[in-house]
Amino acid sequence: MGIVYLTNNVHIGLLKIEYRWEAPSHDLDSGTTFLGQTVGWNWIPTDLYTLFMDWHYDDVDFGPEVVDVDMAGAFAAGLWNTSVEIKCMADWYKYNDGSGPATLYVLYQGVERTKTISPGYADWGATTPVGTITVNVNGEFTLV
Repeated sequence: MGIVYLTNNVHIGLLKIEYRWEAPSHDLDSGTTFLGQTVGWNWIPTDLYTLFMDWHYDDVDFGPEVVDVDMAGAFAAGLWNTSVEIKCMADWYKYNDGSGPATLYVLYQGVERTKTISPGYADWGATTPVGTITVNVNGEFTLV
């Protein structure tokens, strides 16, 4: 990860996603889907496309949970060309003290975007949709 691929004078690099929450809530589980594969607690990758995502552990305290997405590697492999979506999911682990809103934070090309999210509750892994990131080859991205 971290390779920068240059196309039309635009750098395609690493996209960072953080699922953040505040005390006293505990244990927000995340799921991040890119190119049809999902990483996160209790998600079992089934394809090599997850080589382009690095999920940084299940934080059962005060977070964050982090996913790095190697946009350059996936682009260089020919897995996307003009734009691509990343789906974000989050749920409070129902056997801990988590509740309330959380924050979805995205950093790409030096631009930060945040969104207040409303996670659901689950005991298997995150399945509640909380955001969609669309990345364009020109380096721009949206978070909705």
